[in-house]
Amino acid sequence: MDRQRANELFEQALDLPFPDRAAFVHSNCGSDSELEGEILSLLSAFERAGGFLGNPTSERAAGADAPHIGRDRPAAGVDLSGTSTGPFKLLELLGEGGFGTVYLAEQQRPIRRRVALKILKPGMDSKQVIARFEAERQALAIMDHPNIAKVFDAGTTDDGRPYFVMELVRGSPITTYCDEAKLSPRQRLELLVPVCQAVQHAHAKGIIHRDIKPGNVLITVQDGEAVPKVIDFGIAKALSGRLADQTVYTEFRQMIGTPAYMSPEQAEMTGHDIDIRSDVYSLGVLMYELLSGSTPFDTTALARAGIAEIQRIIREEEPPKPSTRISTAGDRLVAIANCRRTEPKRLGNIVKGELDWIVMRALEKDRRRRYQTADAFAADVRRYLSSEAVQARPASTSYKARKFVARNKALVTSIVAITAALLLGLVASGIGFYRAARDRDRAVAAEAEQSKLREFAELAKQDAEKSAAEARAAERTEAAARERATKEAARAESMLRFSDLMIGSADPDVTNTASTTTREMLDRAAERAGEYFKDQPESEFAVQVRIGRAYWAQRSRDQAIAQFVRADELARSLPALDPLDLFAFYSSYWCANGMLGPDGKTSPGLRLPVAIQRVVEPRFPEVWQTINSMKATGLVWSQLDEAKGHEIAAEIERLIREKIGLHAPETLPAVYSLILWGESASWRRTLGTNPDAYSRLGVDCLDRALRLMLEILPETNSDVATVRHLRALTLRDQGDYKKALESLNEWKAAASRTLAPDHWMLRAIDGYTGSVLLLLGDAAAAAPLLGSAAVGLENSGMPRKIANDFAERAGLAYTKLGQLEEAARWETKAAAWVLANRTVPETDAVTMRMIKPEQLPLLEAIVRVREAINANSPEAGPALLRAIELRKQLVTPEDPVAYAVLGWETIITVLYESGRESAGITRLIRYRLNQDIQEFASQLPLVTDRNRAYYAYRIGLAICDGVDPDVPVSERGRRSEPHLRAARDHFRQSDPEHGYLTLIESWLGRSLYMQGRYQEALDVLGDGYLTIASHSGNGSSYTFAAIRRKTQCLLALGRYEEARTLITSATSQPGAESLPDYAFRESADFLLEGTAQSPEQISLAVELARMAVDKKASVTNVAHRYVVLNRAGEVELARKEAMRLLDPAFAKTPTDINIACWAIVKHPNASADLAASAVARLQAAAASAPKNAALANTLAVALYRNRQFDDAAKLAAIRLTSTKAAGFTTDPTAGDFAVRAMALHQLGKHAEAASALNSIPPTLLEEPIDTDDRLLLEEARSLLGQTPKR
Repeated sequence: MDRQRANELFEQALDLPFPDRAAFVHSNCGSDSELEGEILSLLSAFERAGGFLGNPTSERAAGADAPHIGRDRPAAGVDLSGTSTGPFKLLELLGEGGFGTVYLAEQQRPIRRRVALKILKPGMDSKQVIARFEAERQALAIMDHPNIAKVFDAGTTDDGRPYFVMELVRGSPITTYCDEAKLSPRQRLELLVPVCQAVQHAHAKGIIHRDIKPGNVLITVQDGEAVPKVIDFGIAKALSGRLADQTVYTEFRQMIGTPAYMSPEQAEMTGHDIDIRSDVYSLGVLMYELLSGSTPFDTTALARAGIAEIQRIIREEEPPKPSTRISTAGDRLVAIANCRRTEPKRLGNIVKGELDWIVMRALEKDRRRRYQTADAFAADVRRYLSSEAVQARPASTSYKARKFVARNKALVTSIVAITAALLLGLVASGIGFYRAARDRDRAVAAEAEQSKLREFAELAKQDAEKSAAEARAAERTEAAARERATKEAARAESMLRFSDLMIGSADPDVTNTASTTTREMLDRAAERAGEYFKDQPESEFAVQVRIGRAYWAQRSRDQAIAQFVRADELARSLPALDPLDLFAFYSSYWCANGMLGPDGKTSPGLRLPVAIQRVVEPRFPEVWQTINSMKATGLVWSQLDEAKGHEIAAEIERLIREKIGLHAPETLPAVYSLILWGESASWRRTLGTNPDAYSRLGVDCLDRALRLMLEILPETNSDVATVRHLRALTLRDQGDYKKALESLNEWKAAASRTLAPDHWMLRAIDGYTGSVLLLLGDAAAAAPLLGSAAVGLENSGMPRKIANDFAERAGLAYTKLGQLEEAARWETKAAAWVLANRTVPETDAVTMRMIKPEQLPLLEAIVRVREAINANSPEAGPALLRAIELRKQLVTPEDPVAYAVLGWETIITVLYESGRESAGITRLIRYRLNQDIQEFASQLPLVTDRNRAYYAYRIGLAICDGVDPDVPVSERGRRSEPHLRAARDHFRQSDPEHGYLTLIESWLGRSLYMQGRYQEALDVLGDGYLTIASHSGNGSSYTFAAIRRKTQCLLALGRYEEARTLITSATSQPGAESLPDYAFRESADFLLEGTAQSPEQISLAVELARMAVDKKASVTNVAHRYVVLNRAGEVELARKEAMRLLDPAFAKTPTDINIACWAIVKHPNASADLAASAVARLQAAAASAPKNAALANTLAVALYRNRQFDDAAKLAAIRLTSTKAAGFTTDPTAGDFAVRAMALHQLGKHAEAASALNSIPPTLLEEPIDTDDRLLLEEARSLLGQTPKR
């Protein structure tokens, strides 16, 4: 067959109307049926490309794109709008192609929604067409990605035509949307990244799109955010599997796709050599168009060209770089730049360089030189967006030269000839010039060729200069490269020799033993690794981690921890370790450390989040920011905002799916963040004020983590097992026993597929399952599971406490079954272990077997305390005090149950560690409990340093915070200091990275401040607030407490500007908006301390006072805002707040009236009319609360400000005789003496005034003096001309 003749007739036929083409072909082919069949096949392919491939699935995209190649389209079929197909009512024809028609449809059941329904045209039911139609449906159905239109349903019409129903995408082609929204180049690239991720998802499912173009990438707006959707997989190709049998049927020489976006190999039209890199090319074209406003090759020229010319252009011509296309846009440049919200001159500069490199790498003719995956392409775009070095680079000089030769063979031949002529010209230049003068036309032609030569030479020169610069840079780093190579070689050699050594240790000729176990080999490796790699810390780190994991796999917990501890030491000294290696290590260390329970170290839990951050943040900073924002919920320090926690957990999952994707290196670390938050919420349920809220959030986080993990890991993976374990226990603790049982059954089903029946993990699952069954009341099913788990885990490497807990519960189960002898056996065994290991029993039955008969009243008291706490009864407090007294009477330090009783007391105090409240359990009762714990523990030699640290901390904190009524205010600092120092020392010895250590130093700083030792306090506090913020977030009250203490020290030392800078920085950090209202109030006061505030600082103080009111519109906050506004000179605003404070509808109680009026009258510049109004409000309040000492003092001040000096002096005199013993709320204060002295002075009674001021008892002048009393004292001394007493 004459191929050239076929192409010519084919191109001529395309110029004819569609109905005339077949007749034209038949008349021109004569009897050559092979030729006629070939041309008709090409025409059919063209028509399919122009029709079927253009079918839209969006309302707006219908008709948005011109047909791919075909000039005319066949007549449309019958419009089915208004009819129904299954549960779908066809509302409107959206578009049609050669084979399919797309309708806007409404699904009527089981839910109502609008969809796009694609239906095969009548008569188009050939085997190939149905196969293609089915292929598109299946291609969409197997994909599940937020940026790919979803398939909802499929079926056949009454007349047997197949249809499928997909997501209705209401949107615009990506280029149209970007232009209409005037998105900048950066914003366009940010939209392109999820498109690449969607294509990567399709590739991961074995699908190549083959027609990526703007019309098939629609932008829809969801919740105000632009969301790309990839649509139309009508010509998608499957890479493997059953779907491939249906999609890889394309006939040889059919052009599939849209020429302007088609890769060179796709233009070949063989169809069998297309892979995922073809889509990468199309994505490159899309990026080219998004940046420059044009495709690499002119679409008009392609539309006019024939098939052969289209193929030649795509396969051979090199498109200009996007920046070049922009610079040659002519009159269009202004419009192009305007659509990109950029100056015309600047647009080319933005694209020039790295963006050019990225695009041109994606558009390489040789697909081996392209990005090999859509994900790799997206990664380079993200690097550009993150201002990182991109992987794409300009082509090398030699590569450009080869391409230049390939494109310009004739010119290169001429160059060679010209070069030879130039050499000859050294001898006969005169002849050459003479001939050139005679033949001007040839000279002009030669000049044109010389111009091209000069262009090439200049290009080569530039590349040569760049290569020379790179060579010089290479020379500068050559020594470093050689050194690295030498180190790597030595590392490899050492690893090989170490492996040989370990393998050789199993040789009977070496060990003189018949066999060597894996454990023995591990022991030898662990023993020798440190010495063997002493000069190669990176190698030692890798080996220690591997040995630790091997130990952990065998559940040799202590040995695993020892290796992990050493690896941790190495990791901290090796900052250049790969972040993914660090994540893998710390996730293993965290899991193993968790099995140590209370004896575990803090460090793995601290460093695993840092490892996650190092992996996730560089490429996905917004994802890490969301992960870290969970701290703002108060989860870390038991101040939980549950709704916000669920919202953040959902957002983390969404970002993992949509931003990171399920197959990126960052995926598992990001998922682990959900595990960490879930685990944290789970164990903090015992500390918070709403335990079930913590459990609900924990389950939510773990559910999301498990869902993600099951999509990326096998069910039998150890990380999946970790999540199932945590989830089941959290559900159990929450009281959702049925769901906990379901979770345990799922875990066991997965684990049983790969583990031996006697594996420790299966025994542990049995034990947890038995515990839940027992809680559900099924003792018969629980008992054997608990018993087998207790025995099976005794020597498994699992914490022995877990096995013993199962033994205790087995005893309880057999008791419920009436099998008392069997119950006694388990209880006796469990009690013996508890006594030997100084722990706390789980059941009362085991406790009964541990105590002496005379100690039974103590057990009964313990049970009453537990019941009262669970019932939130006010009897809990008295019951606890009674139990403490019985402990002192009945349990001595030598008693076998001493440690168990200490453990029980500790459990009670831990319940209230983080602000949990319970009826009857006052702060003073908790303090008495802690006093008993510390006293008792001091007599028990085996109490750990960490526990002693806790005990000392709780006592020191309570004294410092004024809980102990026997410690006067002036003594709190001095008396709390030794306890806080002891706590700090114990933590430094036992766990120097423990989170409590910085909290203790914060309280120690306060203790020193209370003693007036400001510089010492400042030294202790240091930058500890940053550490606390890293743990609990910038909006935590713990963070602000540390900041407050440091600020107070700075102010006491007169370092006002430093204090203001600290407060300004602290309140502007991300998350600081979550601070409690009092934090904003105090911050404003700190900014206004001293003098010489800048306008910005005063303005910030006003803003902070407003934020406090917005947080909580209490009388205290409004009163504070009034004071700050006054200080800032905002007179009108201040007066407005004063009227609010004086409004009876706002400040109602005597306490609120006192707060409101004190703010108005406390300063000497209080206005007379406001003072008069305050007097009236205070007199009414005082009548209803005559023994409210604070109210009386404020009224005396208000009378004084209203110039009612005689009334003020009389009231103050009465106040000085009103004591607490007489029923008043407080004894007289220094402020009461001060106001009487000022009133007497204004009455001209100067001697009496001085006497009143000098008669203040010395105890009332000891630091710390109340701030308000201090203000009145300073005012009185100034009025009377006195100086403060020293």
